[in-house]
Amino acid sequence: MDLHRKELVNRLRWAVLEDFDARRPMPDWPSVRALDWITAPEAWEYTVDTADTGSLEAHVEEQLALRLGRPLPSPRSGERLPAPDQVRGANLRTITDLAADLAVLVRAAGHPLPAALTAAEPAEEVTARLEAVGALDFRPLSPTDVVGWLAALGQWPDGMAVATDPERHGLSGADLVRVRNAAEHERRERERKRRSISVVGRDFDVHSGDFTALTRELDRVLQSGSAPGVTAAGPLRFTDPRPRPGAPRPPVAPAGGGTGAARTAG
Repeated sequence: MDLHRKELVNRLRWAVLEDFDARRPMPDWPSVRALDWITAPEAWEYTVDTADTGSLEAHVEEQLALRLGRPLPSPRSGERLPAPDQVRGANLRTITDLAADLAVLVRAAGHPLPAALTAAEPAEEVTARLEAVGALDFRPLSPTDVVGWLAALGQWPDGMAVATDPERHGLSGADLVRVRNAAEHERRERERKRRSISVVGRDFDVHSGDFTALTRELDRVLQSGSAPGVTAAGPLRFTDPRPRPGAPRPPVAPAGGGTGAARTAG
């Protein structure tokens, strides 16, 4: 399997290339590509001392046919396809450069974002969805191809042209800039809130680790008794906690300061 892995993967790619070109999702492809489903038959443990090359090849061919659900052998030749690692790398770069702009395009066109484009980093979600249906391992994807696969997966707005050109959607560059700026403002606001603590209507940025202003404000609020839900006739005073009625008493150490186990007071 290790010696012929590249050849076997290419044979599998040729076998399902028609599905890829038709943008038919192939949810089994990630597991098919791994080839770990081709194992020695259990019966060989008791019947075969040494598996010769012919037996191994025949078994692999049988497993390929069973997995693909086709009576004919998988093709041994086909059109020249880019190496899997090469084409995957190119497609990942395309998605990384494109996904955020697709979210801007959809918003500018007045459509709700599909789930694949709602994440803070939509490239990761788009990659995961295309990976799961085997769309990354065959040919380099153009931006239009990426949108086409999203549409095939139900991750592109209904009625919106399967295109990345703003003019196809009646949009100008200024429309995209406006939406992009609004999205950036929302992102910065989310980030500001994430790293801030609010006290009586005032937000304090604690990302730097400097809590001086926050501590000063907490002290002022507590001393003035103006904290929400806190009422006091004067400045608040901190006292030792009082035990709750009926709560079990804590264990006490034995007399004399010994090192034995603590005894519970009776």
